[in-house]
Amino acid sequence: MTLHLLTAIKDKVFFLRFRKRLEVWHRLFALYLGLFLIWGLYRLLFRFPVFIEEIFLKGIVFGLPIIYLTLREDHRLTTLGLELNRTPRAIFWGVSLGVLLIGVNQLTLLVKPSPLATPPLTASSSLANFFILALITAFWEQLVFAGYFLSRLSKLFKSEWSIVVVTGALFTTLHLPALIVADIPASQVAIQLFLIFILGISANIVMLRTQNLLAPMLTQALWGVSIALYR
Repeated sequence: MTLHLLTAIKDKVFFLRFRKRLEVWHRLFALYLGLFLIWGLYRLLFRFPVFIEEIFLKGIVFGLPIIYLTLREDHRLTTLGLELNRTPRAIFWGVSLGVLLIGVNQLTLLVKPSPLATPPLTASSSLANFFILALITAFWEQLVFAGYFLSRLSKLFKSEWSIVVVTGALFTTLHLPALIVADIPASQVAIQLFLIFILGISANIVMLRTQNLLAPMLTQALWGVSIALYR
């Protein structure tokens, strides 16, 4: 009788865990599909000035759903990496990895210039203003991936590398529509997707190491500025 009761309890716990994991998968799939369709269709059909896209549109499309879902799940926004703890560590790792990615990016530019839709910096452009814009872009994108998806996928995978790779792949795929509308050769698309994948993995790694969203933000922002400077 006792053994039967323990088995029933064990089965019940297993079922509840499985259902909870299934709910997380469903939520993540629905969220990503919605983001991909909305942002992908926008990229394919419309085009607004860069500052409107990066500051306002991404804030609406990327930021609001993430904040809403986080609060609905009864989680604090600090679970997204929005905190001041370990800020010096986050700055160190974010800048260090960003500089490393700049070097990787330069190696690819020796072969072919970057086709990404990033406005080039000119003498009349302010590097400081562009970097701020790049930080805002990185904030919205990393809020989604390094902040939300990475922490939720950590509940579904035991392997840290699985979490990093899957989140990086999702990050990469979301940028595919922008490359499609750029009307570039397939070889260039493949190169850029690979570089974005490396960026996504790098951002996820520094997020896991620092638990502070500032780290992946700085990594992505420096990467973006390097593209504009040396394209």
